[in-house]
Amino acid sequence: NPHEKEALLVRRQLFKMHGKGYRWRDMVILARTRGILSAYREQLEAAGIPTYADKAAEIMDSPVLRLLEAALQLVDNRRQDIPLAAVMHGDIGPVSFSLDEMARIKLLGRHKQLHDYHEAVLAYVAYGTDHAIKEKISKFFSWLDHLRQEEQVLRVGELIGLLYSETGWLDRVIAAPNGNLHGRLLKQFQTWAEGYEAKRGKGLFHFVRYLENMRDQERMDLQTEMPELEADKVRLLTIHGSKGLEFPVVFLVGCGGRINEREQQEHILFSENLGIGFDYADPDRQIRYPTHLKLAMQEEIRAAGQAEELRLLYVAMTRAMNRLFLTGTLALDPEKGAARLWQ
Repeated sequence: NPHEKEALLVRRQLFKMHGKGYRWRDMVILARTRGILSAYREQLEAAGIPTYADKAAEIMDSPVLRLLEAALQLVDNRRQDIPLAAVMHGDIGPVSFSLDEMARIKLLGRHKQLHDYHEAVLAYVAYGTDHAIKEKISKFFSWLDHLRQEEQVLRVGELIGLLYSETGWLDRVIAAPNGNLHGRLLKQFQTWAEGYEAKRGKGLFHFVRYLENMRDQERMDLQTEMPELEADKVRLLTIHGSKGLEFPVVFLVGCGGRINEREQQEHILFSENLGIGFDYADPDRQIRYPTHLKLAMQEEIRAAGQAEELRLLYVAMTRAMNRLFLTGTLALDPEKGAARLWQ
């Protein structure tokens, strides 16, 4: 793992700075994503370096809260394939579908030339051959429709409580391994949701959008039991999470990564300024290539992406008060002109 190798170098430098009189709490490691920080945390803790990470962000990634969030997304809008699959396979509802049963549903959808999974699920009720699966689907959607009706009159916190109690999901979570911890997380999340609705916009739609925005910005305001910020520990923060903070020593890591250009490769692009750009398909020659409009939109997206990365770089670099370290990894090949870098 390149990030783990890079962490070994940073770990050695942390010990050097600590030996020069800097406290652990004076140093921070900043990264673009929490995935990079996870690799660093493992390496630092293995070397005995005390670390502090954003516990709220980690807790939001726990399986039980991910499943609960998928259920809330599904109640808000049932035509979402990933939340639907997560809730069907999970044990939060009145019935749980095995992977084999879900694969059968998908195969029928493919046979009917249905691209979306939620369409395949509905089609299985009409055309499926396994009556047990059809009954489970009917029971599942009856439960979902019931929740959607209750959502019209209940607050978000009350709806979450209904999800916990109506099918006994919270009791099953507590009875499972590490159940007390997961049960406590679910109760804390419900309390936090009740506080959200008292301070911000009301309704499930706004709450689900708020969760999505928090994940996009990698900022979690979920209040959990967290160590004091004044503890003598090395901080591990995302660049977004470091806004407004300053530290004597900053390590900006993961600088060898490439800018994500996945959005530019989509067949259809959307732009507020240029409209809709798409590929031109020549069925006779069996080729596809971007139109001039799409090329212009790709350049616009590329420029916007670079501008955002430069803003984040500025934020990260200006967190340092005394010392700033930028680290990255590169795959070097002496046969491709990288001999000087090897030296």
